Amino acid sequence: MKKLALGVAAVALLVCGTFASAEPLLGRGTWVGRVEAYSSRYINETFVGGRLAVVSIVGDGSTDVDVFVYDAAGRLVVRGIGLTDRERVSFYPPATGRYTIELRNLGSVWNRVLLMTD
Repeated sequence: MKKLALGVAAVALLVCGTFASAEPLLGRGTWVGRVEAYSSRYINETFVGGRLAVVSIVGDGSTDVDVFVYDAAGRLVVRGIGLTDRERVSFYPPATGRYTIELRNLGSVWNRVLLMTD
């Protein structure tokens, strides 16, 4: 039931085209936007040290989109590289800090992606 509710919310956001702040200070954040063909979009997020950080994406289904999370020094922390545009990754940040989330579109057309952090 929880997955169904998340799917309905994702579709509603994708269809309506609305989006919240790309850079919430702390806590749950959402971003909806277009990731161009064969390119990446970067979103900055602050995660709380010692607390599970979760990054989820749901695309429009047109291409494969992968997610990568980098720390402030540019080191890869975690990645989701499945075969679709739905990914979920999680990690425990060692300290509260700013992270960069890369959404990488591997396809030949743009993809509208919903990104959620928690």
